Amino acid sequence: MAVLLDTGPWVALLSRNDTHHKWAVEQFRLLSPPLLSCEAVVAETCFLLKRSGFDPSLALQFVERGVGTYQRCCPLEMPALSTFSHLTAFCFSWATS
Repeated sequence: MAVLLDTGPWVALLSRNDTHHKWAVEQFRLLSPPLLSCEAVVAETCFLLKRSGFDPSLALQFVERGVGTYQRCCPLEMPALSTFSHLTAFCFSWATS
């Protein structure tokens, strides 16, 4: 069964201080990789992690380990993500300006 990974649960999993962190950890333990997502979710997850004081690269490390895959809006693979790193950098600079 394919599982579509959205921003909320992903951020909750990676942010220890998130209200739903414990729930997210429990749910992710029940899932088998790879999880499916899209570029917009990766970018939003990175943005929200950064805004919450967490390293946004946590989301990309998640992908590097093969837990998630993405397609253009969807499995997450690093070669495609590296071409979209400029978008992530733009989002961070825009959000902090």
